[in-house]
Amino acid sequence: SPPSTRTIPPVSVVLRPDSIVHTPPVPLVPLPTLTVTPPPRPLLATPDAIRTAPLFPKPVEPELNMSRPLLPAAPPLAVPTMTNPLDVAVPSPVLKLMIPP
Repeated sequence: SPPSTRTIPPVSVVLRPDSIVHTPPVPLVPLPTLTVTPPPRPLLATPDAIRTAPLFPKPVEPELNMSRPLLPAAPPLAVPTMTNPLDVAVPSPVLKLMIPP
């Protein structure tokens, strides 16, 4: 590998101007003072707060239901039909207790 060399960055030839600090000019007249003026108070005393309860509707009693329920509609066929169940009663097998040999 090549030998290491150190190089210093070049020096700027352009000279920088001196730093200048400017202060604001002195006012020719004194600055105004801060004056706080509250709004004028009312001439009369404030009225008392009024609390009003909300207006609820009057309770209504339900009407007595005097009608009877409607009868169910007649079946479409005049001849009643009966269908036997599809399941046939089969007796369960007898349980046997077997002892292993």
